[in-house]
Amino acid sequence: MLKNIVFSIVKWVYTTLSSLPDSVLLFLIFRYKEVAVLLLRTFVFRSLRSNIERCFPKMENIEIDKIAHGYIDALGQFAFDFIKSLKADVVYMKKKVEFENLEILDELFQQTPYVICFSGHLLDYEMLITLPLFRPEYAMCNIYQSTDKNDIFEKWISKERCKYGAFALPSTSAYKILLNIKEYTTKETGKIYRGHIIGVLGDTDPGLNSKLSIQFLNNTIQVYTGAERIGKKLNAAFVYANISHKANGRYTVSLEKLNISENSNFGYTQKYFEKLESNIKSQPENWLLWNTNRFRASQF
Repeated sequence: MLKNIVFSIVKWVYTTLSSLPDSVLLFLIFRYKEVAVLLLRTFVFRSLRSNIERCFPKMENIEIDKIAHGYIDALGQFAFDFIKSLKADVVYMKKKVEFENLEILDELFQQTPYVICFSGHLLDYEMLITLPLFRPEYAMCNIYQSTDKNDIFEKWISKERCKYGAFALPSTSAYKILLNIKEYTTKETGKIYRGHIIGVLGDTDPGLNSKLSIQFLNNTIQVYTGAERIGKKLNAAFVYANISHKANGRYTVSLEKLNISENSNFGYTQKYFEKLESNIKSQPENWLLWNTNRFRASQF
């Protein structure tokens, strides 16, 4: 009961904010950023600076501070994008993002009905859900980290992620769904798609049960391998979606096919993290996992 009340209040606040003019909402977010900057060296952002230093050990303090402040700006932009998307129409969303190299999908779907699309938690990864606006003939199926698919907050966010034509698959049941993904998407929409894109943000911490450790941003980390295993089972192709923030909430998503040697063990996962590292280094402030335990001490 209490959770339902809290949910109603939170949803009302977000939808009310989404109705505000952009200038007013940006003013409120600017106030947040002023407070956040004051908290940069407190427990609130206790992992932010240490993670940046760990990944860029030769970086000068002035550059580390620049990334930390840019990270605060990225969080504010991410909040703005999400709030405005609650009432945004198709025209608004198509102006926010530009997809490059979509012809790669057209070519790959001539060879296989499935494509695994890797990316990371970069500003603004939520733009990936708009891909069906540009290629409606393909089903965009995004796997998200699920704790309880019946949770009212999770169901609300999932619904928002599907309103432009994408599918949100909870991680708790994604494997079962993906093995029958054609039947699932047709049942949900009544459409028969020419191809299925399986979106994966694989840069979060898989915990101690991971069977693969790799070098990433000057650290040894453990990573998920499930996407590659599922992809190989489906005989899928693999691509990486490079996300860059141009300015003022405008984004470019550029697709690149991933190629590996045939005998490579988890080669697509390795290649994915190489591309992600390059993506992060180009705009380090926009990686939204800096203030997490992604580089926990137990991995070293």
